[in-house]
Amino acid sequence: MSLILMAKVMGIKVGNPLRKLVLLKLADNANDDGICFPSYQYIADVCEISKASARTHIEALIQMGFISKKARKNKDGSSSNLYVLHLDKGVPADSIAMLGDSTPMPADSIGGVLADSTITSHSINQSINHISSSEKNSDGGERKESKFKFSDDDMRTAQWMLDLILKINPKTKKESLSRWANCIRLMREIDGFTHHDICEVFKFANAHHFWHATILSPEKLRKHWNTLTAQKKAKPINQSSGVCLNDDTNWGIGLKISVGGGA
Repeated sequence: MSLILMAKVMGIKVGNPLRKLVLLKLADNANDDGICFPSYQYIADVCEISKASARTHIEALIQMGFISKKARKNKDGSSSNLYVLHLDKGVPADSIAMLGDSTPMPADSIGGVLADSTITSHSINQSINHISSSEKNSDGGERKESKFKFSDDDMRTAQWMLDLILKINPKTKKESLSRWANCIRLMREIDGFTHHDICEVFKFANAHHFWHATILSPEKLRKHWNTLTAQKKAKPINQSSGVCLNDDTNWGIGLKISVGGGA
């Protein structure tokens, strides 16, 4: 079922209410690529029309360019039709002479079909409105799914890094902590570092006479990790950041820091 295609069908003129319903049911059965393979009998049953009428309306839609039909072999050896919808390429009803407009509609199906068409149209509009509403925040703005993933500890570590940077240079531009936390997650999951590892190396860089002006994000920390760890092992320096880290190798329940004061 493709609500996108069904919504497009609602704005297309095909010159006949039954034909519109047939196109709507094809869109209802199609995936988002517009591909479906219902039988003539299925279309006839759900639209409450005869099989011959379903075939006639489908042929008309093919002539108008809204759908194309290909033969499809089934696993059991039987054959069926595969339809591909081309809703953006079809020619509207008011642009060409319609095929089969003179074909009378069965009297016992007019009321039922039109009623079903109205209900279907109303249902589609409700679904579309629901989707549109769900894509907005409560303040009316568009909601965007975050492309970043991280744990609470990743975010706490990112905030800790930013606090250290701002102590040295309060005018530093504040970056997206979500992006920082996501990078910290990658350092854990891909590079195999713990939060404690990350904090220790960043603390070293933050107190270094050269690196403190270069390592201003987890991305930079990750990029220069090998150089930083080598220098840290070769020449330990006194840390002046006033941070108290949890040195437990099982660190993972959160970063323990003192904010704004000495150790």
